[in-house]
Amino acid sequence: MRVLAVSDIPSDRFYKFYQPGRLDEFDLILSCGDLSPEYIEFLVTLAHCPLVYVHGNHDDTFSREPEGCICADNRLINVNGLRILGLGGAYRYRKGKYMYTEKQMKSRVKYFSSQLRRSRGFDILLTHAPAYGLNDLQDLPHRGFECFHTLLNKYEPSYFIHGHIHRNYGYRIPQKIQKGKTTVINAMLKLRPYKSCDAQAIAKWVQDKDVFTIWGGERFGDYPVTAEIIDKKYQHDNGDCTEPDNFYPWTALDDNRIVGHFIMRYINGDPKVIRFGWVVVDSSVRGKGYGTNMLRLGLKAAFEILGAEKITIGVFANNTPAHTCYKKVGFVDVGVTEDEPWNIIEMEIDKTPAQRFE
Repeated sequence: MRVLAVSDIPSDRFYKFYQPGRLDEFDLILSCGDLSPEYIEFLVTLAHCPLVYVHGNHDDTFSREPEGCICADNRLINVNGLRILGLGGAYRYRKGKYMYTEKQMKSRVKYFSSQLRRSRGFDILLTHAPAYGLNDLQDLPHRGFECFHTLLNKYEPSYFIHGHIHRNYGYRIPQKIQKGKTTVINAMLKLRPYKSCDAQAIAKWVQDKDVFTIWGGERFGDYPVTAEIIDKKYQHDNGDCTEPDNFYPWTALDDNRIVGHFIMRYINGDPKVIRFGWVVVDSSVRGKGYGTNMLRLGLKAAFEILGAEKITIGVFANNTPAHTCYKKVGFVDVGVTEDEPWNIIEMEIDKTPAQRFE
């Protein structure tokens, strides 16, 4: 059985850039919360399989429940022969419909005792929040629930699938780990700091001369660029930044496969303003939404981890796909700089309440 797990951030591969038949390979779709009704309705409409969901901590901002889907929140259900236990919501850090204290979540777990006895356990634990100490963080909004361990230890389900923890919050958080007989999966694209081994893939993506130029390759010297030149620029030259702690190159991975790359740096030493640059996506997956999702994760990292108040980016005026991608994640045009070989459109995004990701 092939299962698609989604959470928190819509995948443009299965939405804006959807192509007929792309969802045909899946037998079941599991949503871990914080996705709009419109998005998961789109998935279930185009897929030929059931879609099961639980609520995320932000789902109380949506005015309705999705149609045509199966809500597993606070339920033990059987779908395609799989026993799925759903417990949505996150650790309570503010008032909200889907916010729970440890005591409240423990009561929800206890409610299922007799049902789980009759069903002889369950196969999948589907949640929004992680378990305490498994992919969670120390801050209250992203803390996991200790009582989930009671379920995992007692019933040993095959899978525990959760969302909520965006992978840029901690790049060492693995996409998949094992707890006893249970495989724990965080349903998110992964963002981690650049490693020297990434340079070979990045160099391959910019072997076309036009792509090299649009990428900003002139900063690396003459075309073509090599992996050694890229790695030297990053590891030894600090991305040409004079301040020692001012350069942050990132790599995006999908199921441990490198799919994208970009860098962050402070502007004029101001830690509140960050500049994105050198954005590039694997040429084999361009136009499938990876760049959009990568930058959304980047915005979260810049605003939440680095504490930025504003993020800027530049794009050549003739690079329409990139310009469209940047606008999708919230950047707006603020001016045009005349340059060679093409003018540069300057864009920025402020940390509005909507970007104060929790």
